[in-house]
Amino acid sequence: MSDPSVELARFRRALDLFCERLEEDRWVLAAVLDGSLSLDTVWRHDSLHLWVVIADGTTQRRKADGDDVDVHRRLVEEGVDLYITLVERSRFRRMVEGQVRNGLAWSPWTVRTLLWSREPGLSTWFETANSPAPRDARHRRFAVVTWLLSGRRWARKLHRKGDLVRCRRALWGLASAMAAGIVLEAGEICEDDLLGRGLALAPQLVGPIVEVARDVTASPEAIEGAIVAADAFLVARSAWLDPLRDRLRAPAPVPLSELGEHFAYTLLHPWHLGIAADWLVERGEADAVSASVPLTKKSRIEVEEPAWLMI
Repeated sequence: MSDPSVELARFRRALDLFCERLEEDRWVLAAVLDGSLSLDTVWRHDSLHLWVVIADGTTQRRKADGDDVDVHRRLVEEGVDLYITLVERSRFRRMVEGQVRNGLAWSPWTVRTLLWSREPGLSTWFETANSPAPRDARHRRFAVVTWLLSGRRWARKLHRKGDLVRCRRALWGLASAMAAGIVLEAGEICEDDLLGRGLALAPQLVGPIVEVARDVTASPEAIEGAIVAADAFLVARSAWLDPLRDRLRAPAPVPLSELGEHFAYTLLHPWHLGIAADWLVERGEADAVSASVPLTKKSRIEVEEPAWLMI
């Protein structure tokens, strides 16, 4: 078994050498390490992940990049794999300002470090994006509760079907979503074992669900009890859905497409928003209807899509 301290030193040296290369390239403007350089994260990834900001108009696209906006590269330094996301300066600024869907905003699941920057302005942008604001925490809580609702729907479908094996597997997803919420409530940043940290912080909440998920002999009643426990966790944090409630307090029903547009820059997906809105209907807080929308900007024929309105 290799010495962990030696392995960590190898990663540090690889990162230092790579940054030296970047600093010599005048078209490279900044580098951000995505994830802390610690024994736990290095062991988990066995690689380093970076955002590299480059000058506008300098991206060298390849056929394999397809139509993706972000360009990803796998590089190597001193035998260490480097997974790079190349971001042009103007897009980096839009990401920081929340004008595009991205993973650069502050997150409780990862530590990000600005390794170096050629421009003071880029440092300021990064500090802004990497600092938690009340709005960030609100959106993260909203995201977590939609994960829980999605997992809950799937677990209930499997339970009704009588597929207890897959239902127990679905309980792991419920427990992980609950753990994410517990870590958020504690105000911590957890990069590694999110479920383990949630268990440590609130064993009375996550533990019973994990026990049922592990038990290959769990009865339908025990599995139903675990789902009900997740429901109770959800109800206690119902306020985390307030951003959705606020949007549905409109004069007319709000179609799913409009919800997707409204929350486009929060890393929330339309199908999760729809599940969350359906839960509000289930609780008697909202009505589910439909709205007419065209399929294309030139369509004269309209189709129906789900829509909701707070009661």
